[in-house]
Amino acid sequence: MCNALSRYFANDLMVQDLEIKADDDLGKTIYGFGACSVEANSEMVARASISLNKNPSTTWTPAPMMNPISGTSEPTWIFDTRPWGLVQIDTRSNEREGRIQINEEHARTPSGRLSLTDEQLRRVAEFCIGLTRYLRQ
Repeated sequence: MCNALSRYFANDLMVQDLEIKADDDLGKTIYGFGACSVEANSEMVARASISLNKNPSTTWTPAPMMNPISGTSEPTWIFDTRPWGLVQIDTRSNEREGRIQINEEHARTPSGRLSLTDEQLRRVAEFCIGLTRYLRQ
């Protein structure tokens, strides 16, 4: 999961000088919950967490400041403070949930500070959905 997060930010979003900060052993199978971060110059660029949905029959309501993202393969919501730099994407299915938090101001690309477009955020949301598949039941 952590390597996938680092590769996504380096290859797809072109963020430079990333370092993985894993909460657990990088090679460990993830059961129930997993989380890690990628940093640049000791500053958090992104943090991802995934977990099994313990109560799939209950209805989950996102926080009031979160808005749905249309066009994703699973229900996904965003807390978006662009251009100030903090973005949070949450996804939840019957079995799994995931979250990616991104701090744009700490992410540097070849052209300067990371500045995510709506389309890039939609792709990050799909990536978040994909991360939840790292979970083993």
